[in-house]
Amino acid sequence: MSSALSYLAAAIAILSSGYKLISAGGVRAAPGARYLCAMLALLGVSTAVMAPASLIAASRIEPVPNFTRLLGNGFGMAAAFCLLGLLAHTVGTGSRVRLRWQGVGLVAALSAMMVLLIVADTRFTVNFVDSYARDPLVAGYLLVFLCYIAWSIVSFKRQTVRYVRQLDRGWLRAGLDVVVAGIYLGLVWVSWAGTIVLIKLLGGVPVPIEKMVSTMIAASSVALVAIGGSLTAWGPYVLRPFEWLRHYRAYRSIGPLWTELCAAVPEIELSARGEKLRGTAFALYRRIIEIRDGHLALRLYFHPEVAGWASTAARAAGITEPRRIAAIIEAASFAAAITAKRAGHRYRDDPDSADAPSGIEPDVEAESRWLVAVSRAFTDSPIVHEICGRVRAELGSGAPVSGD
Repeated sequence: MSSALSYLAAAIAILSSGYKLISAGGVRAAPGARYLCAMLALLGVSTAVMAPASLIAASRIEPVPNFTRLLGNGFGMAAAFCLLGLLAHTVGTGSRVRLRWQGVGLVAALSAMMVLLIVADTRFTVNFVDSYARDPLVAGYLLVFLCYIAWSIVSFKRQTVRYVRQLDRGWLRAGLDVVVAGIYLGLVWVSWAGTIVLIKLLGGVPVPIEKMVSTMIAASSVALVAIGGSLTAWGPYVLRPFEWLRHYRAYRSIGPLWTELCAAVPEIELSARGEKLRGTAFALYRRIIEIRDGHLALRLYFHPEVAGWASTAARAAGITEPRRIAAIIEAASFAAAITAKRAGHRYRDDPDSADAPSGIEPDVEAESRWLVAVSRAFTDSPIVHEICGRVRAELGSGAPVSGD
């Protein structure tokens, strides 16, 4: 179970590293991207090496007992150094100078760990921490390792959290949020491992679940960092089917309003040539444009009193949400204008005197959501149907028509 979880996390990290490197331009990738890919790859290798099955298999050929563990820990520390390298190429030149000294610290820490492990004269065991943490030399080995990892994580977290807060919502921020979550989980792992060392040093009490808990926390942390670090590369592709579905549903939802407008003003319908090749996003965009063109074409037919009627009727019906009232007003205005157009009745001579649409949004996604609300009110709202009937009755009674 522990080995399977470790190998799964390792695979996620290594595959994420490769995919991120390719998407970033391979060997021509920016230094920050190369540090990120190296960190993910080293995390994956470290996790795979530290899996119980790997430790057992390698124990037969180790030059020194538990040397494979030292290698795994070393790969993990190198990954932490790459994390600092990523930070250095994010915050500026001063940090790059410090990175050289951090590299010296990595070499010194690894050298000290190697000496402590050799002098400790241990025997191979999978439960290394639980078995040997009471030995001062092994405790020193573990504390050097944990302190280096903790120092790297805290340095990265402090700078990254501040940087993430300045980003707009998007794939980069989402990826960094996941990375930060993995970093926090890494701190949990360091705290857990440090607690085990202290328990063994102070009382020698066995902690049989130490290896399982450590593996679960470490594997989860590695997986989160790998997923977050590569999210900008693969995230948009994963969500494409959901985006297609969202666009298709919006396209269908505004269909009733669009159909009525095209019937009343056929010239607004654009050519559909190539629409299937361009996909649902383009089809939705085209339909939004046609609806807004329909509004412009019907400007002479917009009844000047409909907005007031719809607002009063909505509030009388207990509707208080401003956006819903605005959707009902626009739907009623469309319905009344279509009715007047079919009857040949204009309410204005000057198109520029017509009211602007009440709910135009700044982007396609927001505008599609708005027109879905308008279209639903256009087809389902009894207020819209009542106002449309009122306008029809007014026109049928010989109401005066300006501009004739």
